[in-house]
Amino acid sequence: MFKRLKTKLILINMLLISAVLIFATCAVYLMTKRGISQQSDMLMHSIAKEEKLYIQENEPAGEDAELIRPQNNNMEDRILTGVFYAKIKPDGEILENSASAAYLRQNAGYAVKKAAEGKELSGCIRLNSLNLKYIKVQKNYGFIIVFFDTSLEDSILSRLMYTTIAIGIISLALIFFVSLYLAGKAIAPVKSSWEKQNAFAADASHELRTPLAIVNSNLEIVMENDENIVRSQSKWLGNIQQEIKRMSKLVEDLLFLARADMHEDETVMDQFNVSNSANQIIEVFKPLLDKKSLSLLSNIQANVVARGNEGRIKQLLTILIDNAFNHTQSGGRISLDLTKSGDFYEIVVSDTGEGIPEKEIDKIFERFYRVDKSRSRSYGGSGLGLSIAQCIVKEHRGSILVHSEVGKGTEFRIRLPIE
Repeated sequence: MFKRLKTKLILINMLLISAVLIFATCAVYLMTKRGISQQSDMLMHSIAKEEKLYIQENEPAGEDAELIRPQNNNMEDRILTGVFYAKIKPDGEILENSASAAYLRQNAGYAVKKAAEGKELSGCIRLNSLNLKYIKVQKNYGFIIVFFDTSLEDSILSRLMYTTIAIGIISLALIFFVSLYLAGKAIAPVKSSWEKQNAFAADASHELRTPLAIVNSNLEIVMENDENIVRSQSKWLGNIQQEIKRMSKLVEDLLFLARADMHEDETVMDQFNVSNSANQIIEVFKPLLDKKSLSLLSNIQANVVARGNEGRIKQLLTILIDNAFNHTQSGGRISLDLTKSGDFYEIVVSDTGEGIPEKEIDKIFERFYRVDKSRSRSYGGSGLGLSIAQCIVKEHRGSILVHSEVGKGTEFRIRLPIE
């Protein structure tokens, strides 16, 4: 699928750029051709008006050419060879032929005769390798025919066309490789999102399938003993209730992440006392920590007041302490520090638990990712806690950093703005 998408992107890009290049090339060619043609037409009409033709200095004239040489040596008073005129009487007699270029003198008579016999006031005559265009202007003695050799124009335009084609081909080749590179770059995040979405759907299905299977099996047991009273079925009903709570928590977490991705859930921000919130979370966890023989060291700076969502910050602290609780062995230590520094306040949750391998640290915020999947269900977690914690930190425009060593413990350092 992504290969086809990449091919389509490259083809669309190449077609669009090719169309632009072709349009630009044709525009440049036609404008250049028109400009050159207009210049030659202006030259021919100027000669027809003045009825004289300057040639390059010291060039010998033909026997039938009457030359009017310039009075000075300025290049502005000269005309390139390849331009000549002929004065014609109404009966077709040639009064004057000013063929100036040696290669034109041999064909001047034929060109003049052919142009004079025609009724058109302008046109082109092909003479061997020469291409002459002419104009006829009415005069009191008859008319004057001015000829211009367009061979140089044709040569310039041919070189321009070949050059632009060559540049266009080279440009398209370069653009193809650039498009290939950019298409790969453009598809990479799409491919990554697609793979994450598939993995997310698969993991979510797996997480929901397990409690559903437990609920189903316990219900089957209850229904097989339909004559027993509810109290005698309390074990199976308790299992059902526990798995329903697990599924409810999972659905709530999934809904939170979905809303965070779509930015639909706008968090209400108010002023609240972060120190009081942290102390409340500590009190909630104390019985659990005592039961597991874990010590909790807290360093909560008093009266740290900030603008944010108190419920989300409590959820963040709960996730981090619960994560430390689940990954710290009995007899270990968990620390919670809250300090204020300038326009920010910092929350640090650390433990002396099992730690996280260095190669796994970048992955722990991925949804449903667990370092030790074999032990995850015994902890009761779904692998969404740290993803939610990261979302909460982003909502509050903060940052979260992780430092961990295997066998020594893990530290989460969160920095949040006061306002």
